[in-house]
Amino acid sequence: MTCTQYLVHPADSGGWTLDLQTRIAGPYATRNLALQVALAEAALLRAKNNRVCIVVNDARGEVTSSRCMCARFDRYLHMHGH
Repeated sequence: MTCTQYLVHPADSGGWTLDLQTRIAGPYATRNLALQVALAEAALLRAKNNRVCIVVNDARGEVTSSRCMCARFDRYLHMHGH
């Protein structure tokens, strides 16, 4: 199974935008807020047993960080009561 990629990147108009599986969201005032929304969206996808990876790009389009929300991550959350 392949991962769905959720992309967090600076918006052309300012702020931060999310490219989700079926829509564009934002812009959000800060990168942290955009990441919180991306994580919430990823949790919804993971609840349906789908794989998702959150990727953060800088203004040049280069990847600055990424996180795969895989089954291993789900086991960690379950073990810690989240």
